[in-house]
Amino acid sequence: MKYFTSLLLLICISTSSAFSQTTPYVTTVPYISGFTKPVKLTHCKDNRLFVVEQDGKIKVVDSAGITLATPFLDIDSRVNSSGNEQGLLGLAFHPNFKQNGFFYVNYTNNTGVGNTVVARYSVDPADSNLAVFNSEVILFTVTQPYSNHNGGDINFGPDGYLYIGMGDGGSGGDPQNNAQNTSQRLGKMLRIDVDHGTPYAIPADNPFINSTTAAKEVWNVGVRNPWRYSFDRITGDMWIGDVGQSAFEEVDFQAAGTGNGLNYGWRCYEGNAAYNTAGCQPQNTYEAPVYQFSHSGYCSITGGSVYRGSKYANLFGYYLFSDYCNPTIQSLKNNGGVFTHIDHSTWTGAGISSFGEDFEGELYVTNLYNGQIRKIADTTSCSPVAFLADTDTLNICDSAFVLRTPQGSENLYLWTLNDTSVVGTNTSELSINQSGSYMVTVLSTSTFCSSTDTVYINLLGAIAQTSFTNLDTFYCVYNLPVALNASPAGGVFSGTGVTTGQFDPAAAGIGTHIITYDYTNTNGCVSTSKEVVIVDACAGLNENKDFSVYTIYPNPVNEILTAQINNTYSGAATAQIIDLSGRILRTVELTLNGEPFSLSMNCFDISSGGYLLKLQSGNAVVIQPFMIVK
Repeated sequence: MKYFTSLLLLICISTSSAFSQTTPYVTTVPYISGFTKPVKLTHCKDNRLFVVEQDGKIKVVDSAGITLATPFLDIDSRVNSSGNEQGLLGLAFHPNFKQNGFFYVNYTNNTGVGNTVVARYSVDPADSNLAVFNSEVILFTVTQPYSNHNGGDINFGPDGYLYIGMGDGGSGGDPQNNAQNTSQRLGKMLRIDVDHGTPYAIPADNPFINSTTAAKEVWNVGVRNPWRYSFDRITGDMWIGDVGQSAFEEVDFQAAGTGNGLNYGWRCYEGNAAYNTAGCQPQNTYEAPVYQFSHSGYCSITGGSVYRGSKYANLFGYYLFSDYCNPTIQSLKNNGGVFTHIDHSTWTGAGISSFGEDFEGELYVTNLYNGQIRKIADTTSCSPVAFLADTDTLNICDSAFVLRTPQGSENLYLWTLNDTSVVGTNTSELSINQSGSYMVTVLSTSTFCSSTDTVYINLLGAIAQTSFTNLDTFYCVYNLPVALNASPAGGVFSGTGVTTGQFDPAAAGIGTHIITYDYTNTNGCVSTSKEVVIVDACAGLNENKDFSVYTIYPNPVNEILTAQINNTYSGAATAQIIDLSGRILRTVELTLNGEPFSLSMNCFDISSGGYLLKLQSGNAVVIQPFMIVK
């Protein structure tokens, strides 16, 4: 520790300053080779890299930079990679992969021209470098009319949902107009909840969840071929590299928390230029790209990632991307909604197929032609990243907080509070419980360069957790308005059907709705709760005296649901378990004999959450909400 302190004092005489940047100059340096058509690189929150090969293999690169001989997964027999844009195209590890062992893939199968399959696999519990081949659970399949424009990238967003980039179905010019047809999943950014439902659920705030014609998985509309997209690991913003038709390539952008249902314009517009505007809306109703470039000298954008690693302070926050035919590394920097563009250096040979991040946020590029993987580097500065916040002051609505700077295995860290050293804190994060001025100094042990950043933390105190106190999960459209109550009192309710402190099922209408409660305390801190409510037409609900209210036990349910039904009806009936998005998970056909009866249904593979038990015979319907807790 004496060496660390002395070295910092020596170096910081010339380098100690607040976080600042000069224009980076990006290049690539060799890392590892020997792959066959690599199309994606990612991590599972440890020091390994996982490289996806187009023909159907996923390989592991260990912490020493050595490719393991046995693939993590080999599904070549299930994958159709005969077309240039087909194959095993996407890989995403579940945010809780270390606990549940789940990961997800996107590939084209051997059916027809090669249909898109999104599936879940499990890691071998005895060997984390191997997956279980027979563990596949197919989430959904999308029929592809042509062999090209399959998209293929999948990533978990900061909200924990799985996003899937789907191309428009192929050929040229989107001849079926799939990208603007909301009933099709082609030409869209999709979003699903893999932690609920069987095999998944629809998030309640997906834009078309209440539509009777649109695909409920759709999140955003109007993309041509989002070959590679990514989320900024700090801000949560989504960046999409959408491959153009014949004139323009484009970068699309969605800031975190800015809603759903965005329409990026294809096939009405290619970039900012009109392409086929038959039946289209005015151009200003579509989301314009934040950057476009001509096909002259280029052919197919390769979307990338925002650099959030720890080595290159000048590169921090830049979105890097390239083109499949032109190996120039390009970048965009978002300066408060103004996007600045830079052309950087090239590497030898075209064929950049993807960018990837490791656990520490360092970036890599893969080359489809020669099987090389190279690391991104910035030649303008050796300074490591010391970054705490974009602002000078952070107002934290809590009595404790964890302050973080990007972590790097080659770095040392020195923290100070009000100019006094905080002892024993040689880590990239610091737990704090008092307000004050915090500074971190980061030293690279490989370059002996250092940098600093300072932020004032104002701890405003813990805010009370909010909760609803009287809201059910199911209403009939003819139910009277219900008064909304939540704790602590004094907050604001919002949502479809919410007026003057009431929820009116008739005003909300049939469908799935989100009711939000925001409570603001005297310090200006906001606590938010949300409830999902289903409104149904309820034709005949509980009106037929053959059925009376029944009891579900235990409630919450763990593995077996048991319902006690008071019944005087004889004949055929149906019992169903339905999730809150309306998806039927279980169906049991019944023959009733006019006597009360007990019904048991297996819930062992249904995730925790809220569900409905629906019992129906003819027009007589009984619906009862219940919970499953694992």
